[in-house]
Amino acid sequence: MEILALIPPQTLFDTRRDTGRFIPAYHPGLVHMASLYGDLFGTYADKDCAVTGRTDTSCDKLMFFGRPFGISGPSEVGHREHETMRLAAALEGTTGNDINYDLSVLWTQAEGQRVTVDTIAEHWSLALRGFGGPNCAANATVRKNGCLFYNPFSNSIQYPQSKFARISVNPDYNPQVANSAELRDWMTEGVGSDVESTLLVMDAV
Repeated sequence: MEILALIPPQTLFDTRRDTGRFIPAYHPGLVHMASLYGDLFGTYADKDCAVTGRTDTSCDKLMFFGRPFGISGPSEVGHREHETMRLAAALEGTTGNDINYDLSVLWTQAEGQRVTVDTIAEHWSLALRGFGGPNCAANATVRKNGCLFYNPFSNSIQYPQSKFARISVNPDYNPQVANSAELRDWMTEGVGSDVESTLLVMDAV
């Protein structure tokens, strides 16, 4: 098993079979790179290598060490929302017996929502082996039944889609092994939290 080190990953190192980033010999992105750079990738590529299903790891050849999209983009967009309401009232004075009084009430309510888009590790792992996408059934065969590949190699990138990152077109780009928007949406999900707090303070002197 060789390790292919590229961009720093979200998880430093993952060797679990259900979440790790293992690239099989039959991966179309790898096969195409081997046709371009046989001295670098020819040893690992084998388009005829076959598996019996998504749990068959007999064709695994490389481990991808990097982020799923990174600078290739497009950038993931999360959001933060905060809303606060405050009501305050005070009353002060002196009674007929020359007693001073100071009364105050403060009520606040705060609501916040945080959503960050991240990659689902299990989906990423399946897509590397060719079992990705929302239409790939559990008993599906690789390359069939709507199953998609996630391609970590540079031939999947025509040019970076991140803002201000487009400089030139990648000469190794191959649209047949590019990552689709459908697959990207299936691999990512927004996670976050909703928080609400209420405070009531009364003071009397």
